[in-house]
Formats: sequence, C-alpha cells, structure tokens
Amino acid sequence: MATLALAAATLVGGTLLTAVPAQAEQVREVETQAVLCRYIVKVDVSAIKERPSKTAPFVRYLYRNHTVLATEAQTNGFRYLREGEWIPVSDLAKLDVNCLN
Repeated sequence: MATLALAAATLVGGTLLTAVPAQAEQVREVETQAVLCRYIVKVDVSAIKERPSKTAPFVRYLYRNHTVLATEAQTNGFRYLREGEWIPVSDLAKLDVNCLN
C-alpha cells in the first residue's frame, strides 16, 4: 500500500514554499521571524540544506570563516538563511550581541 503525503504551502518573503504537514508549522514560524543575526561558519565545511532536516536535499556548501545573516530562532536544529537554504545551528558561531530587526 502506497503512502500519500499531502503538501502544505506558505508564503515566505513573497515566495511560495511547499512542505509536508510536519514541516508546515516550522515554515510558518520562519515567516514571522524577523530577527536576523550575523554568524560565522565555525566548521571546515557546512552542508546547506533545502529544508530544516538532516535528510533534506543538499543545496551548496559554506566554508570556515564565511559570515552569514541567519534567523536567531532555530527550527529543528537549523537556522534559516534564505529561501530554500538552511544551515545546522552547530556549524555557526554568533558574531554580534545585538541582532537586526
């Protein structure tokens, strides 16, 4: 018997994203998250994912000492960079005490 996963859609920054129901709520949280912070990549190589999941498809790599703006809030152990790009929280170190709203 085949299993069917229904997709949910939400609007983030003017772009429509789709997610399975378990991730739909996580994407909604990012939609309302307006606080961005500067972080530096603290590992040699960080694999950026398409969604906040270890099993999500790979998008690109970031390397040690690369600085990024990412959400202060975490979703499933990841921080949101931009549409379709999530980075593991454990790969980042915060650069600033104060974040941008």
